[in-house]
Amino acid sequence: MPPLLALENLTVGYAADRPLVRNLCSVWDGGALIAVVGGNGSGKSTLLRTLVGELPPLAGRVLLGGVEVKKLSVRERARQMSYTPSHVSVDPETLVKEFVALGRWPYQRWFGGATPQDEQAVARALSFVALEEFADRPVLTLSDGERQRANIALALAQEAPLLLFDEPFSHLDRAARERLQALLQRLVRELGRLVIYTSPEEGDVRLVNMPQ
Repeated sequence: MPPLLALENLTVGYAADRPLVRNLCSVWDGGALIAVVGGNGSGKSTLLRTLVGELPPLAGRVLLGGVEVKKLSVRERARQMSYTPSHVSVDPETLVKEFVALGRWPYQRWFGGATPQDEQAVARALSFVALEEFADRPVLTLSDGERQRANIALALAQEAPLLLFDEPFSHLDRAARERLQALLQRLVRELGRLVIYTSPEEGDVRLVNMPQ
């Protein structure tokens, strides 16, 4: 079986003569928590966007289940990995349960409503992050910490084995950070997900295996 995610001599950036991250080589399966740490402008977000196929690599390859990401359709990618950017725009009237249900789009047809499987996936995700009581509240009424938990619920509803989060700890107080860190650890330990997130720290980008 090929690994869930493999980076082969991966170089990322926006111009070949000014790469941000060079020659990354790593292989991961599920059950790992990885932090991408580096200073502002060092290429953390660019790396995540390259992993999910939004940006082409300057060199090297990203393989998902042994297949180059660029060869997968958008729907096929979304069934294998979920990506949460640092800023997620939401309509002011969107309820938490509706927001989490957005994660079900890779499994839905262009017509027809939510299936029982969709509803069950949303309910499981809300329960995992302890947001059931907020299901009928607008997302924008949540605190920053609750909003990040809703982001995790959306990613869980997508049922992808690889979850990527860009700057999930931004603007959180200590208590909210600790609760979010515990949730990420549970994703790995209890559900066997591969979780990769970015975090600011001085210096060039590097990958850090985090405790579970």
